Amino acid sequence: MPICPSLLLLLLLAALPARAFDPTEEELIRLETSKWDPASLLHPLELMSLFSDDMLSIDYGTDLQGGAERRNWAQILAFGQPPSWKMKLDAWKVVRPTADTVILSYRVTGISVEWKGYATSVWARRDGKWKTVFYQASSAK
Repeated sequence: MPICPSLLLLLLLAALPARAFDPTEEELIRLETSKWDPASLLHPLELMSLFSDDMLSIDYGTDLQGGAERRNWAQILAFGQPPSWKMKLDAWKVVRPTADTVILSYRVTGISVEWKGYATSVWARRDGKWKTVFYQASSAK
């Protein structure tokens, strides 16, 4: 009896191992989410500890500030306290190019501000601690 190609594909997919739970990825998603919490602004030293000293950011801004800009931490802080917007983060994608590097990409939807976009953070483990080394946000359609 011949096996239907669709059934064969389904059987092959079922035989693949499920993606294992990775506590590092879950922890980095938690840390990334905490950066968006307006309460994090009450603890600036803890917030800044999540970023490397050489971190770069490509800030969104085509619709809010007239265009995207590349900044380092000193330039970001020169603008003063970041806004305390309430946002919903979802549709997470995780890429692990190396054991000490994680790329998090996710959708951002404004709750207290009308904005939606996609954000990507690159985390690197340095001296045993995870730090954001790159961040980019872009407005979504």
